[in-house]
Amino acid sequence: MRKLESARITRPQGAAMTVDTHAGASVEFDDARSSAYRLGTAGAADSLRTIPVDGRPDPVRYVLARRTVAAGRVPSADVAAMDGFAVAGPSPWTLVGTSLAGDDPEVPQLEPGQACLIATGAVVPAGTDAVVRHEDIDGDWPPTGTVVNPRGTPRRRNIRRAGEEIEPGSAIGEPGDPVHAALRGLAAAAGLDELCVRQPPRMALIATGTELTSSGPAAPGRVRDSITPILRQLVPGAGAEVISAERVPDDADLLAERLGAAIDSADVVVTSGMASRGPTDHVRSVLAGLGARPVVSGVRVRPGGPASLALFGRGSGSVPVVSLPGNPLAAVVGFHTLVLPLVRGLVGAALPALAAAVLHGAPEPHPHSSTVVPVEFDDDGRLSPTGWHRSAQLRGLARQGLLAVLAPAGRESGATVRLLRQD
Repeated sequence: MRKLESARITRPQGAAMTVDTHAGASVEFDDARSSAYRLGTAGAADSLRTIPVDGRPDPVRYVLARRTVAAGRVPSADVAAMDGFAVAGPSPWTLVGTSLAGDDPEVPQLEPGQACLIATGAVVPAGTDAVVRHEDIDGDWPPTGTVVNPRGTPRRRNIRRAGEEIEPGSAIGEPGDPVHAALRGLAAAAGLDELCVRQPPRMALIATGTELTSSGPAAPGRVRDSITPILRQLVPGAGAEVISAERVPDDADLLAERLGAAIDSADVVVTSGMASRGPTDHVRSVLAGLGARPVVSGVRVRPGGPASLALFGRGSGSVPVVSLPGNPLAAVVGFHTLVLPLVRGLVGAALPALAAAVLHGAPEPHPHSSTVVPVEFDDDGRLSPTGWHRSAQLRGLARQGLLAVLAPAGRESGATVRLLRQD
């Protein structure tokens, strides 16, 4: 096996992925998420990269690597919060000039009884007491000569003071914060040109099964691979980069060869299919033969129970391998249970909290396992099951991309559920 160390993320000197193992027994949904996340944080990378603030859309959801501070103040000067008139002293005011955004005021200083026409975002002249909205002014538009506000100087000053939102050196982001659109905009406003982010983990995908096809309608007895397209969409949002995706038939020797190659070249490997204990479910035995140590051997969740997590290698070169079931809805549940928490830990981000919601028409919970069902909001904001909830069915999930997690019977009151989102 050829090591591609230069392509890997690097971990702090001496850092090792410690195994918080649940080998041999299925664990609860939340325990599985926590175990995957802890495994990721134990092997979090210290490889960094810089990305431009004003660049193309990101190929992955980056995460800040360090505290990010502003270079400039926002606003950069005292500016008008709306179109109107910068005024000094009580009404009436004599109109003496104009101030437009991007230009210096025609009149740098207002004396009591003076006003200047001003645009939103324009610098207010020194001596300005307030900005009066143009719709509050008596008389014709555009005004000439004298400006009168029958209500006098407004109590609301309508001025954004220099630095009221951001001062130079103030923090605008912390390590582990996701780099989303608003953070990019804030960084640009604060005068930054680049952001320092964590290097995304490199992920290899292996879809298993002789029955899989990759194009066109499936012939009788064959199945179109729908899991790989799902993972290609979900993985970048988690913060990892897909570097390869391949299909392997039901052949244990070939699977061992391809798994070994993937482990050599990637930071994380995710397989789909062959995850249970059927006659052609080779993943567990092949991983054991390669020396992988089980971390999570199964999850008490329906669907998605056969999902598992193992660790190949030792020390800073360890590679996690997540095995997902071969049915697509079950694979999505497995992704949220093990892959997403693992990746968030690897990039130093927080384990995503699951929002609570009230589910109407909730199915009967299982006595010992969490139940995950596709759900949707109607026009009145009511959350209900879609009706398509079998492990091989994607039709329900495709409606709004929402899954509800129901706790085992007796764990929670009423129909309160937690939501998994596919964005």
